[in-house]
Amino acid sequence: MKLFVFWGPNDHREAHMQVPMHVRWEDGTPATLPDFAQHQYATQVAIGGDKGMVTVLMPGIIASTYFDVANGRWILKAPGHRPIDLLITDPSATDEEIRADISTCPVIYETTIDRTHVPDKTLLST
Repeated sequence: MKLFVFWGPNDHREAHMQVPMHVRWEDGTPATLPDFAQHQYATQVAIGGDKGMVTVLMPGIIASTYFDVANGRWILKAPGHRPIDLLITDPSATDEEIRADISTCPVIYETTIDRTHVPDKTLLST
């Protein structure tokens, strides 16, 4: 179930550093700040409007990120969506680098990072 986080006007510039004005679940029931804290790193999208910004948190939607050897880049695949080519081409990219790239997407996905298809470094140097 989605969690709606309301920040209010002018809070969009530093929403990550603020306490939300209001949080509620998709079905309209009130949510708590501990609910927000528990899910703050879930897949999310931010929507701005006249009354401020709303962050829609989507716990349970978890993408998979993997290195596509044929295309030479990291790919993010979310359930029910087409794969997204990330900008990172380094097969040895750190989790932090991959997550930083994902954070620039319109939807910021919670993701697992699958390294099973990352080429062996010894093969890359030959």
